[in-house]
Amino acid sequence: MAFFQTGSAIGVNLGNSDGATAKFTLGTRVSGSNDTEWVYVRANVALTTGHVLKVNTAFSAALSNGSLLGKELAFAQGTFSASDYGFVAKRGIAIYAKFTAAATAGAQLYLNNPGSGVLRQAAATATLKGVSLITTQTAATRRALLVYATWPRVVALTG
Repeated sequence: MAFFQTGSAIGVNLGNSDGATAKFTLGTRVSGSNDTEWVYVRANVALTTGHVLKVNTAFSAALSNGSLLGKELAFAQGTFSASDYGFVAKRGIAIYAKFTAAATAGAQLYLNNPGSGVLRQAAATATLKGVSLITTQTAATRRALLVYATWPRVVALTG
C-alpha cells in the first residue's frame, strides 16, 4: 500500500528507505494518509515490510524484543538495509505488521521471540496493546498482514 504525507514537508518518502544518507533530522514526525503517523529513524539492521520495531531515544530502530516495556514501537512499511534512514509508521489504519503464524482478527496479540520483529496470537514474550489484526490469517507462515495501530505499546512482559 502506498502512503502519502498530508503535511507540507518537501521530499518525504513514506515507508521506503532514503538510503545511507539522512534527508531529515532523526525523530522528525509527519502525518500521512490513512490516519498514519511516521517517525524518521536509522535502521540498526536490515528491515522488510511489517517488521515490528523498537525505536530508542536516539531514533535508532531495531527489531522488537522483550525489553520493550514503555518503549516506542513502530512498523517498517518497506525494505531498509542496515544503517539506512527513512520513515517508519507509528500508527495508522491498514498498515503492515509481520506475523509468525495463524492469527484471528481482533484477538490479543503478543511479540514473538526476542529480536524477531514479528507478532503472534499465542502468548509469547510480551503482551501488546493498541494493535488489532484486520483480517484472519489462516496460513502458518510468516507474512506481513494489515493491522489497525493506535498507540501501540507493550503492557506486560510474559514468560
